[in-house]
Amino acid sequence: MESSTPDAPAPDAEAILARRMAELGVVRDMQGGLAIHRAGAGPALVLLHGGTGSWTHWLRNIDVLSRHFTVLAVDQPGFGRSAAPPDDVDFDGYVGMIRAALDAAIGADAAVTLACFSFGGTIGLGLAAGLGARLRKLSLLAPGGFGKPTGRDLGNRRLRDDMTAAEKRAVYRHNLRAMMLAHDSAIDDETLSLHIRNIRLTRFRSIKLSHLAVIEDLLPRIACPVQMLWGALDPMPWPSLDHRIGVCRAVRPDIEVEIIADAGHWAQFERAEDYNRRLLEFLTRAPDA
Repeated sequence: MESSTPDAPAPDAEAILARRMAELGVVRDMQGGLAIHRAGAGPALVLLHGGTGSWTHWLRNIDVLSRHFTVLAVDQPGFGRSAAPPDDVDFDGYVGMIRAALDAAIGADAAVTLACFSFGGTIGLGLAAGLGARLRKLSLLAPGGFGKPTGRDLGNRRLRDDMTAAEKRAVYRHNLRAMMLAHDSAIDDETLSLHIRNIRLTRFRSIKLSHLAVIEDLLPRIACPVQMLWGALDPMPWPSLDHRIGVCRAVRPDIEVEIIADAGHWAQFERAEDYNRRLLEFLTRAPDA
């Protein structure tokens, strides 16, 4: 889609979402105060989004995934249409809120597969460690959980109260590009409107949990096959992507690592076809293949 001129009205995010939900056959279900977006049929596949996001992080993936799975794309606590967690919530409490909602949605004994992105990867690690034999497979795209990235500078810009709506929109666009996407061309007006919607609905500071150093403790406690993916141009891994891969392989040598070419942090959106193919190959492969 072509970008609009600065003076053109921004697309309405809620109208965009209503249209996309209808196109994808997505139904929103509230469980335990959390919004769970369901599509398809088959084994349960839970999708956890990134920070300052919502289930919309998976808009380019649900159609393909729902042909093989019952997709459950969660708005995590404090994001999208889900209730906010308590102010003093800790890691285990936050994970527990999602676990309770999923148990209510699919049953406390049901098998489940997880695909998690960024902040959702940090939370997914905690969820996966507690699911035990119920967890079939775990896929992590650019997960957090490596500790605070001291010294990392993404070049984000700040909003000012005296900015016009168009100027604020330009800041949102810049920051989306700086953090999430490798190419300006990946940001059309609908994508930007959905991103701004996610920011405005955010009521939880995700770095409170995503900057915890939990991956070395939790990853070895997960018995199922684990896939880890990153975009080759992702600016988020610190001090480097190789360092993060090394940390993971030191505690879980059998992880499957996939690098998605020409993609930034939000690789499942920017290179959806490549991501979908790699994820499905992992998820549908027989255990001993």
